[in-house]
Amino acid sequence: LSYDVETTSPEPATCRVVQVAAILFEPETEKGYEHLTRLTSIMNEIVDPGMASSDGATAIHGIGPEQWAGKRPDSEAMVELHNYIQENYQSDGQPQFIVAGHNVNWFDLPILWRLSERPPIFGLPGFGTMLCAQRVYPLAPSHRLTTNAAEPDKIGLTEWLGLPLGKAHDAAGDAVMVHALFNHFCKGLNKTPMELAVWCAEPRLLKF
Repeated sequence: LSYDVETTSPEPATCRVVQVAAILFEPETEKGYEHLTRLTSIMNEIVDPGMASSDGATAIHGIGPEQWAGKRPDSEAMVELHNYIQENYQSDGQPQFIVAGHNVNWFDLPILWRLSERPPIFGLPGFGTMLCAQRVYPLAPSHRLTTNAAEPDKIGLTEWLGLPLGKAHDAAGDAVMVHALFNHFCKGLNKTPMELAVWCAEPRLLKF
């Protein structure tokens, strides 16, 4: 499940959400991770944050009061997403999917727990493509998902790796690019999604 939010500020402890997207990628066949291509959009909508978006954030995602006027509150959407994940991520005690995002464990998931006013889901695998990229490609020009217009010399991972580009700073576009990056790691490291999540979560020992 690739998940992304656009917010009123870059602060996960205080920001509110202006757009949320969650896209489930499922295998087309039984051949494994190489075929995680069938897309089911669980959620992709602009929501009312109930507060002003900072000038800096609005300049990035382009979503303001004109776009969210009349939309449902962000907290309502986050409760719906939390409930979907809680009801579907596990079967017979085994995880059925991984929640992936570029900085999901430090940004997107904490926002979900806070705004849904629900506790974190115990045992939910969260996979950050940024963290994995830092381990696999420590010398990459940048570990951003896409190139920042203010720093064009720091090429984003999607462009650097030649992966399909989505609409940057759009929750659905970013979620699609996270999926492409996730699949890139699965194939390159020859691991299933669950194996990749476990590998990336393992502590690394420094050798002297």
